[in-house]
Amino acid sequence: MWVREKDYEEICAYLGVTPNPDLYRKLVRYVADRCNVEREQRGFSAYLSDLRLSRSRLVPLDLLTRFIFPDHPLRRILNAVIALHECNDLGYRQMAAAGPGWFPILTLVREGGRFLLSLLITIPWSAWHYSVYKLEKAWQSKDTLRGKRVLITGVNGGLGKELLFHCLRQGAHVIGTLRTEASRQELERCLPVSASVTLLLADLARADALVSALERAGILPDALDVAILCAGTKYDETSVLDMGKLRETFQVNLFSAVEFAGWFLADTQRIAPTVPTQGINSSPADRFRPRKRLVLVSSMGRWHGMPWTGGYNASKAGLSIWSESLEQELAGTDGSPLEVLIVEPGIFESRMPVRGLGRLLSISSDRVARHILQALAKGKRIIRPPLWFALLTWAICLGGRSLRCRFFRKAVRGRGDDVGRCETSLSDHQCR
Repeated sequence: MWVREKDYEEICAYLGVTPNPDLYRKLVRYVADRCNVEREQRGFSAYLSDLRLSRSRLVPLDLLTRFIFPDHPLRRILNAVIALHECNDLGYRQMAAAGPGWFPILTLVREGGRFLLSLLITIPWSAWHYSVYKLEKAWQSKDTLRGKRVLITGVNGGLGKELLFHCLRQGAHVIGTLRTEASRQELERCLPVSASVTLLLADLARADALVSALERAGILPDALDVAILCAGTKYDETSVLDMGKLRETFQVNLFSAVEFAGWFLADTQRIAPTVPTQGINSSPADRFRPRKRLVLVSSMGRWHGMPWTGGYNASKAGLSIWSESLEQELAGTDGSPLEVLIVEPGIFESRMPVRGLGRLLSISSDRVARHILQALAKGKRIIRPPLWFALLTWAICLGGRSLRCRFFRKAVRGRGDDVGRCETSLSDHQCR
């Protein structure tokens, strides 16, 4: 379990204290050192650990972890936030605030009423979520990554970081890539010492960087079961005529995936344009051997152009079409060794710049990560989370070229005078 900055802010709002960046860093270190080495959460307790925190959810979660699941990591996190803020001057004043005279008695009455209200909320809330948990347990595969080796690119933030922690929670060994040593050190501070993870440095803006990093670490293609390529770069306020930024965007978003896929398939079956067979010449061992899984994170932006994004949408269009072509070539082989999952999400929280209408339409990166892992468990070939965003995008695209031009020009507001200025720093360009 790890504490996102937004989770910390929600906890502070629930407790009535002001968030403090220094205290948040101490909390992250405490969670890495303490909460993640406790005994593994299972059953309904593990389900509660996966819920995103909000002020409304913290009401029943506080009560449940206080009386029913006292060893739950969330209980320790809540206690840690209280302790850290009590040791801070401002936090202590906020938490110890009480009026003179009869006010303390009124405060006790108010707190008693609040407890009863929390209890009334917690009982139906717990019943509902327990029902959801039982349904998920009956219909969904759990811990499908246990014991698997999973490669994830861009794990220093955004979607990559969410996937990292979800895979670790499912029992996988994660090989994550980052661009800089500073990013690796920052991430290591969030991880427990016992975490089953290997962090590699790879600047995907350079040709063959990902493959070279894996080979330097002595990692062979057969050692990987799943590869999730979610690192990406997007230059804001940059014209598609800027060849330098355009080449880098295509290298990170498209060519690095092509380079890796060729390496990933090198020790398996050679791809050739053959006529599909019924598997007559393949042995039972070949037909039933575990397949590798390749997850390519594209974007719903691949369905339309977008001004002043340095060719980001074009690179994602190339990735989607290339991955579909790869899938078709693999379908023409006998006993294909690789299954491809194409992910075309809508706008979600990441370190990439999101402005204007995009902020209202964005969803959490945690939600996208869950969709990806669920699709892996079900063996899906393509997903577009959330569905409503995909339908909205297609509706706009069906409106014609003129409508798309007007809509997306208005969606990208406030183009600066310097169209070559990059809002996304190079240190963050692999934080999809």
